[in-house]
Amino acid sequence: MQTSSSSLFTLLGKSLNDFFSAKILTLTLFPALFGIMLWGGVLYIFGNEIYTYLSQMLLAFVPDWLNTQGILGSIVRFSISFALYTLFGIFFLIAILLTNMLFSVFYTPFIVEYVRQKSYPHIPKAGFGSLLSSLGVFIKNFLLSAFLALFSLLFYLVPFIGSLLGSFALFIVWYLFFKNMTFYDVGGSSMDKPRFQFVSQTRLFANHTYALLAYCFNFIPLLNFFLMPLQILLITHYFFTRLSENLTDSSNLQSL
Repeated sequence: MQTSSSSLFTLLGKSLNDFFSAKILTLTLFPALFGIMLWGGVLYIFGNEIYTYLSQMLLAFVPDWLNTQGILGSIVRFSISFALYTLFGIFFLIAILLTNMLFSVFYTPFIVEYVRQKSYPHIPKAGFGSLLSSLGVFIKNFLLSAFLALFSLLFYLVPFIGSLLGSFALFIVWYLFFKNMTFYDVGGSSMDKPRFQFVSQTRLFANHTYALLAYCFNFIPLLNFFLMPLQILLITHYFFTRLSENLTDSSNLQSL
C-alpha cells in the first residue's frame, strides 16, 4: 500500500466513523474520566503540600540578596510559582495520557475485534501474547522511556538552543513509546507474531506516518484526554489494511 494522502484520510475517516459509535464512546469516556478524577484528586489532596515543599526547596537555592521582601523578591517568588504550576499542569497532562495508555492495554482487543467484524470479516481472527505479557511490555517500555526522558532534560542545558533540543528529544522519546505500545497491542490482537514482525519491520515510512498522525492527537488541548480509542482505531484500520493486502497477494499467487 502506498502511503498516499487519500488512503491516509480514508482510514482516518473510517476511524472517526467507528469512534462515534456507542460501543467505542463508552470505552472512551470511562478511562478518560477515571484518569481526570484520579490525578485531579491527587493534586487536590497533596498539591498544596507538594507546592510548599518544592517552593521552599527552590527558595533555599536563591541568594539572600534576591530573596527579599521588595519588588525583586516578588518577581523571584512569582517566577517560582509560575514554574511550579506549569510543572503541575504538565504532570497532570502526562499522567492522564499514560493512564489512558494503560487502560488501552485492556480494551484494545475489544476495539480490534469490533473493527474486524464490522469492516474486515474476511480476515480470520488471530493474535499472540496475553494480557500479562502486554502489561509487562508496557512497564518495560515505560521505564525505558522515563529514563530516556530524564536524560533528555540535559539538552535544556545547551546554550541558546537548549529548549528546542530538549523539547524535540522529549517528543521523540514519548512518540516511540506510544508507537511501540500501540503497535504491539493492536498487532497482538489482530495477527500472529511472525506476521506482526513482518508488518512492523517493513514499510517503515508508512508505519511512522500513521503512528505519528495518531500520536499528534495527544496535542489537541482537552480533547486529547478522550482520543486514545481513536488512535487505536486508526492503527487498527492500518494493520487490517496491510493484512488484507497480504491475503489478496496470497490468493493471486495461488491462482497462478
